[in-house]
Amino acid sequence: PQSTGSSGTTQSTGSSVSTQSTGSLEIVLLTTSTFLYVNPLLCCTIMLAKNISRYISAGAAGMLRPRVQLAQFSTSVDRSDNHLSVPEKHGIDILRDPYLNKGMAMTLEERQALGVHGLLPPNFITQDRQVERCMRHLQEKPTDLEKYIYLCSLQDRNERLFFRLLKDHLEDLMPIIYTPTVGLACQKYGLLFRRPRGLYITIHDRGHIYDILKNWPVSNVKAVCFTDGERILGLGDQGCQGMGIPVGKLALYTGCAQINPQYCLPVTLDVGTNNESLLSDPMYIG
Repeated sequence: PQSTGSSGTTQSTGSSVSTQSTGSLEIVLLTTSTFLYVNPLLCCTIMLAKNISRYISAGAAGMLRPRVQLAQFSTSVDRSDNHLSVPEKHGIDILRDPYLNKGMAMTLEERQALGVHGLLPPNFITQDRQVERCMRHLQEKPTDLEKYIYLCSLQDRNERLFFRLLKDHLEDLMPIIYTPTVGLACQKYGLLFRRPRGLYITIHDRGHIYDILKNWPVSNVKAVCFTDGERILGLGDQGCQGMGIPVGKLALYTGCAQINPQYCLPVTLDVGTNNESLLSDPMYIG
């Protein structure tokens, strides 16, 4: 073959061969079934690479099942609510998304269709049993703050289970999710911070707040709860760490009124703080 230089195109008189250059990587495209003077090992490698690519993209070679639009797996407590637009996901991305993950409650059909078969332990544990397991974990926690941390972790990985647990044990968990425990959680929010929830709008964002609002992934928000953190449950100014209040309050909206959690938006208006303990805390998030 004769190369034309750095343009990324190669021509051959015996067979049509084209290349596409992507930086240091050159992708070879063989466009004929007749390979003249081509190393057989190279041909086998190309065919193997194509098969592996197809296998990975499909999820299971030879036993394909159609991908499922995840709008059918809404986190809404009211299962008739299918208006939420959810992008299609597949495989491990479902297990990593707390809005869509059902854990071991997924049926065999769901696991195969969604590409998570083999990514979960083989047993099937209903959501009722999962709730029992969560309550046993909570009963072993020595303090209310430890219980709060456990519930936040559960919400971060399996939101369906979190709200089912909250709905079934609302009287027991309300003092953990909200007052009085949330006050202590706000005081330690910077230290406990793991996964962002809600929108943070600061005093420096003046002039482009609309751009920040557009970053929220759900457009049809129905419930907004916001705080400026200046007065948290009689604890005074907690600054940006007051986010625990709108997060906890909106969780109760879902647990009590069955509002779809993805329609809820917690917001913190961070206009600064005069709390010297926060200003001197290297873990302060505001």
